[in-house]
Amino acid sequence: MNVHRGKETPALPRREDGLWFFVRKLSKAMQQRFSEHLSQHGVTLAQFEILTQLFRADGLTQAELAERCSKDAPTVTGVIDRLERESLVNRLQNPTDRRSYNIVLTDKGKKLRDTVPVIRKAMNDQAMQGMTSEEFEQLKTLLDKAERNFTARKEP
Repeated sequence: MNVHRGKETPALPRREDGLWFFVRKLSKAMQQRFSEHLSQHGVTLAQFEILTQLFRADGLTQAELAERCSKDAPTVTGVIDRLERESLVNRLQNPTDRRSYNIVLTDKGKKLRDTVPVIRKAMNDQAMQGMTSEEFEQLKTLLDKAERNFTARKEP
């Protein structure tokens, strides 16, 4: 107990004892390392998110990309502008809607399809070092359970 102005107050929990501390620390380390690997290919993390969606479904509209990446339209437009300047994507007029564009990978962008997922796998393998596959499955289950505690719909 701490004493503050003559009143006892409970000690604050240490941040190092909370789940948030460890998840944030891991996330920051992985994001930094992943960004370093991506930069060797001239790609930023934001660009990677867009490219990943195009690797899965080439020719999405800007609106579809924004929705799939959980980003607002102006942010996605800026990222696509940079990808276009780097000759990784092209904007093509949408044949059914003159107001929108389909974003398609260029040949240079398609070449990254084979490179970037390898980086992601290497990152995952590095994070799993010293863990058994059972421990990794348990970790995923526990983290998923913790995330659902925040996103699950509460019954009144």
